[in-house]
Amino acid sequence: MRLSLVSLLAWTVLPVLAVGAAGIYPTWRFAGGMSGLGAEAAAAGIVVTAMVASAVLIVRQAAGGPAKAAIAFLLTAALRVGICLVLGLAAGLLLPPLSRPAMILWLGAFYLVLLAGESVWLTMAIWKSLKKAPDGDKVPPRLK
Repeated sequence: MRLSLVSLLAWTVLPVLAVGAAGIYPTWRFAGGMSGLGAEAAAAGIVVTAMVASAVLIVRQAAGGPAKAAIAFLLTAALRVGICLVLGLAAGLLLPPLSRPAMILWLGAFYLVLLAGESVWLTMAIWKSLKKAPDGDKVPPRLK
């Protein structure tokens, strides 16, 4: 099974940009102007870093087939959350106190958006892999 980080970016960049753009004004207004926008940008960077780290491991395991890729996706959940927690705490210490709640909210929002994008990316790749499987691989008829 072949996975591409470029295709992952296609499934995740536009939704993240859309959600981030939609939140610029409310973040500016309620989270202290530029420091709030800095918190939003920090949250985006943290979550994208966590997603790329897990995706690299998933891509490596995908060579073993769709089942290994799916299991790697499940097992890297702890890695994603751990990276978000560690980097989020570090960024929270560096940000002004008024922008910390905004960063926490943005971490959650971006995490959900990127998790959905990563899930769709992997699901589509597994679906394509199963459709291309030889007849002897017990592919369910609805996938052929």
